[in-house]
Order: sequence, then C-alpha cells, then structure tokens
Amino acid sequence: MKKAFLFKDNKGNVLFITIVIIAVIIFITAIVVEWHRTITIADNFDVEITRALKSSIDLSLKDEYRKDGVSVMDSKKAEDEFYNYLFEIMKLDENFKYYESGKFIYSLNIENIKFVSEPPWIYIDGYIEVAPVLFGMADSMYEINFSKGIHNMRLNYE
Repeated sequence: MKKAFLFKDNKGNVLFITIVIIAVIIFITAIVVEWHRTITIADNFDVEITRALKSSIDLSLKDEYRKDGVSVMDSKKAEDEFYNYLFEIMKLDENFKYYESGKFIYSLNIENIKFVSEPPWIYIDGYIEVAPVLFGMADSMYEINFSKGIHNMRLNYE
C-alpha cells in the first residue's frame, strides 16, 4: 500500500503547491499594504481636518469680548477660514479632491457642517473617498466616515 505525501514529487504536485503558496502570500501582502495605505491616509486626513477646525476657531474669535473673559466667534469668518485652510493648506481643488504628484488620492465629501458663535463650536460630518491602488478599478472607492466637533472653551483661573 502506497502512502501519498503532500510534497512528494508526483507529476508536478510540488511545483503547483509552491506556486499556490507564493500566490497566497503575495495576495495577503497586497491586502495588508492596501489596508495600511488607507489607514495612513485616514489618519493624515484626521490630523489635517482637526487643524483646519482649530485654526478657523482661533482666527475668528472676536477680540472685543476676550477682555471680559467671554469667547465669541464670528461664524462667517470661521467658515471662510475653514475653507481657506482646505484649499490653500490641504491643497484640495474646487471639487474637494486631493491629488499628489498628479495622482488622485482622496475626495472630501462634507455632509453637514455647523458653526456656532457662542460658545465657539464647529461640527463637521462627512466622509472621504479613497481610491485603491493595488486593486484599483476605475469605479471602486473606499469610503471612510468622519465626524469632528471642536470647541473653544475659556477657562478663567482667578
């Protein structure tokens, strides 16, 4: 009675199994690389959108109220500063898309944004669409939801 072994060279079995193992390793590596790229883009976007919100609040606080210990924000100026940050610092185009070296990276889609004057508070809700690189098909995109709320609270230590 003959015993069959998995790696016994029997009409090309070893070559076939080796090719399958290499293909599985390459596929798993590609998935991990794509996942890491997507997470990195999401983290970088989170940092940048937080900076945009914080700077728009800081630049739009009304100085005449500060001496009284009150924080009041000019909502229109905050909105202008926010969009200015998106276009000039984050380098988004007029369609809120970001390109790096001529290649599309992500698209910002704002679903809800709210500016409150007193106390200074900004809330934004939306998602970014990230184009996959390794498994890139023309119509496929990853959607990464985000929700951020930033406020400026004055603490008086007297």
